[in-house]
Amino acid sequence: MKHAIILAAGGSTRLGHPKQLIRWGDGNLLTHVIQTIAAAGVEQIAVVVGAHQDAIIASVNTDEYPPVRWLRNEDWRDGQSTSLRLAIHELQSQWSEHDAILIALCDQPAIDTEHYAALIDTVISGDFASSATQYPSGAGVPACFSAAILRLLELHGDQGAKNWLRTQPPDKVHLLQCPAAACDIDSPQDEIHLRRRSLRSGQG
Repeated sequence: MKHAIILAAGGSTRLGHPKQLIRWGDGNLLTHVIQTIAAAGVEQIAVVVGAHQDAIIASVNTDEYPPVRWLRNEDWRDGQSTSLRLAIHELQSQWSEHDAILIALCDQPAIDTEHYAALIDTVISGDFASSATQYPSGAGVPACFSAAILRLLELHGDQGAKNWLRTQPPDKVHLLQCPAAACDIDSPQDEIHLRRRSLRSGQG
């Protein structure tokens, strides 16, 4: 079975307003990621929210977007790893050992369904227990794990699963290129670039 956890609990402090609610396409960044991941064949999607959680949940019309399970992280200020720990704790009883769990962020709108599907299919096939996106600095998210691996991760601070991915031998993590993953939204300048991109692509 294919699952996804979308980490959307951050406070967007550098940006100054919730990045999850930035307009994109017919909705916002979060609804776009939900739709894109659902199109990859994911059967269960959980979204971890923290800051601005009520406004974010209200922005997702369940009549228009795939149904999601909302997980509220009251410890979101302590870093991204708290969101992933919460999701693993709440969801792992639903996973079979060989299920694939995709970990994604809400602020990488240029990533397409094909990349998410490739990460998931690598794990579902059994060739690798984990797959990740290749960055110049090493492996990162979006990434996908077998349930057996994800249950064993030790997560600390704001690093999420990245530290684990980058300490694994090359034959343990399948890396996939995705230049579009470099487009993320952390600062006002990033949002300006995003709006320019949306005008060119017709998404705005």
